[in-house]
Amino acid sequence: ARNPWDVASITGGSSSGSAAAVAAGLCVAALGTDTAGSIRCPSALCGIVGHRPSAGMWSAEGIVLLARSFDTAGPMTRTVRDAAVLLQALATARATVSFNESVSQLKVGLPRIGFFDGLQPDVMLCIEAALATVQTLVSQVRDVQLDVSRRRTVFDAEIYEYHEEMLKAYPGLYDPHTLARVSGCAGISASDYISARHELLEQRREGESVFEQVDVVITPTVPIAAPRVSQLGQLGEPDLRQFETTYLLRNTAPFSVLYWPSTSVPCGFTREGLPVGMQISARPGEDATALRLAHAYEQATEWHKRVPPIAID
Repeated sequence: ARNPWDVASITGGSSSGSAAAVAAGLCVAALGTDTAGSIRCPSALCGIVGHRPSAGMWSAEGIVLLARSFDTAGPMTRTVRDAAVLLQALATARATVSFNESVSQLKVGLPRIGFFDGLQPDVMLCIEAALATVQTLVSQVRDVQLDVSRRRTVFDAEIYEYHEEMLKAYPGLYDPHTLARVSGCAGISASDYISARHELLEQRREGESVFEQVDVVITPTVPIAAPRVSQLGQLGEPDLRQFETTYLLRNTAPFSVLYWPSTSVPCGFTREGLPVGMQISARPGEDATALRLAHAYEQATEWHKRVPPIAID
């Protein structure tokens, strides 16, 4: 899939077809799957709304999983309201989102260290302008500390566990890029997995302590705008994986680790006309809070009304 805003650029992840289709007006809404950011990253790079639901909000039945305990499906739409409608319609758990409730009492946290570092200049300008708007909508915006390990041990162990039998039986049916990625997850010992799993659970407990200070956390969704296909085509597998980890998934994967609901909402464009996304994350189970603030921001701006020149009206 190619980015409707610039067909020479990527769409940003494994739900890229869904993102491109919604952005180009081929459909009102689409579904994506998210392990480390594959709903939010393509949504940000294509200028649409993407929501990663809380754990257990949507069933994973029928999905070929990547990592069993991290994967979830979620809505990808042009507006936050459409995302909320789709979330409620397909949720297996109770999911009520009302936009009648004011966001004026919400407190917003900004984990600048690790999430705001090294942003492309145009992305930084868009995010700072978006935060200025958010500040007029809520009661407080403050810096917070959020430390999340970016170790992939649990991710990789679960990827190989799910795919091991299929890799052995049908390696030729995998895309070569996917085959290399999944095969590279082999060899993690049980003791390493158990140790990493304990660390993960502790991080989730510690991470939620931030909600003693704030109601939501805001970051850039992706620190860069969509790179060109030709740029990535020159990278070998190890460099491509490093690029994805360092740039595309840097700000989304931590919230997958924490399993917080996260919404990416359009918040501006670079000078080249490429979209930029802002990520709003809330306490597990508080999908409605993230979506309410995303909707309030959306209504205070015009970004969601812009469509690519090639879009079907």
